[in-house]
Amino acid sequence: MIPLVLADEKIDKNYYDKNITKIYEIKKLKDVIPQIQASLILCLFNMMMGITLSFSGILIPEIEKADSNFQTTTSDNSWIASVHFITMVLWSPVAGVLIDNIGRLKTIRLSIIPSITGWILIASGTNTTIVIIGRAFLGVGAVMSCCSAGVYITETAWPTMRGTLLEVSCVTAAIGMELTYLQSFAMYWRTMAWSYILCYLIIASLTFLLYESPVWLIKKGKTKNARKSLEWLHKYQTSQTNQNLADIHLAILIYEGDVRKRNQSKIGKIPQSISAFLNPTVYKPVSIISFIIILQQFSGYYIIEANAISFFTSVGSSIDPLVSSNLVTTLPIVISIMNLYTIKRFPRKTILISSCLGSAICLFVSGLFTKWINDGTTNQKWVPVFFIFLFMAIAMAGWEPVPWIMLAEMVPQELRGLIMSIMMAAGSCIMFLAIYSFRFMRNSMGIFELQMFYGSVALLGSIVVYFILPETRGKTLMEIEEIFKR
Repeated sequence: MIPLVLADEKIDKNYYDKNITKIYEIKKLKDVIPQIQASLILCLFNMMMGITLSFSGILIPEIEKADSNFQTTTSDNSWIASVHFITMVLWSPVAGVLIDNIGRLKTIRLSIIPSITGWILIASGTNTTIVIIGRAFLGVGAVMSCCSAGVYITETAWPTMRGTLLEVSCVTAAIGMELTYLQSFAMYWRTMAWSYILCYLIIASLTFLLYESPVWLIKKGKTKNARKSLEWLHKYQTSQTNQNLADIHLAILIYEGDVRKRNQSKIGKIPQSISAFLNPTVYKPVSIISFIIILQQFSGYYIIEANAISFFTSVGSSIDPLVSSNLVTTLPIVISIMNLYTIKRFPRKTILISSCLGSAICLFVSGLFTKWINDGTTNQKWVPVFFIFLFMAIAMAGWEPVPWIMLAEMVPQELRGLIMSIMMAAGSCIMFLAIYSFRFMRNSMGIFELQMFYGSVALLGSIVVYFILPETRGKTLMEIEEIFKR
């Protein structure tokens, strides 16, 4: 039932301030088991996204072999590596509408249809056109599942746990990338593609263990279902005053929704209208994160991840490129697991700036040794590989995951699904350009100059973060929105 204070219309700022910390209090790990469970299940879709991203690094070298039945060109290979980002861009508005209208979990479950279709086409494809179409379907599934998962975790995680639980998506994505390269030692690429279909079916079935986001349910007027969801989220928490925490939380979420409606009415009556985007709580965080994501994408992390074998061949490494690729994807797993602690312990800005500076240094050193190796000045071919390993680890420690974590935190609730999808689209478009341009930039600039370019972008990122990005660690979603009203 709806709490008495709500029925008597006594929910006000004083009640909110008095009870907001009470509902988010964590006394023991057991208190947040439902949130951890939800995060682990939904972040498995990020694992599949990691597999999608790195699969091209296995597939392209295989179909480029002389004994392959495929006839490919540089353009074909670039499309295989990056086409899923284009479909993520094109489908993201639809994904945003689905997330906000049919719900977070239903959108995630629907995402397995294009995902499974894509892997079937890849597994059975007889030419590059079919494979490219399959990769395109994977992009549709990825934008639906990953955006929905990020929104769901943001809305259900307590403020002190939100960053850590969102970071789980980076851990699982890194695991997915590593699994792809490990599988390649023992499995043919077509067999790998067939196996991913089973993975999607298993993961989708696990989502039926979860309850829909209470924030979305309240927005849709489904208060009874929202209370059930909150009962599940609070089922291991106890109150010293024996108050029902789910009832208190429900009242607070309704109050927050009313505050947002009042704020929105000052700008525009329809949340999805153009006027809604004139609200500083929308355009400020979107503008800041957009610029940071542009720098992130062109600093080399995803580019190297998607073209690992080709990249290590280009830098003149004497180590087996496939072995190097496996090491590149193993290190981020270790680092992203460490991030579960650092995201909770240190300010977001500190993590980002340190990661940007470290990434830049690694790329500069790797680039210099690549040049010296090609010039015959040194034969220390292990050095570029080592510093690329270090770059991937340092980037995973902050520069890669934190902007996406902060995006989920910074955008307002009433437009969260739509904006997350739009930003995923923008990020995917930029990622497409970055990955697609790799071979052309390498051939025209040279691998040394390319690494110096990536390092310079990372260095610029540290400056941008220092001057324009606000801190969000430990703040409630309402408190973060207040930052951008100033």
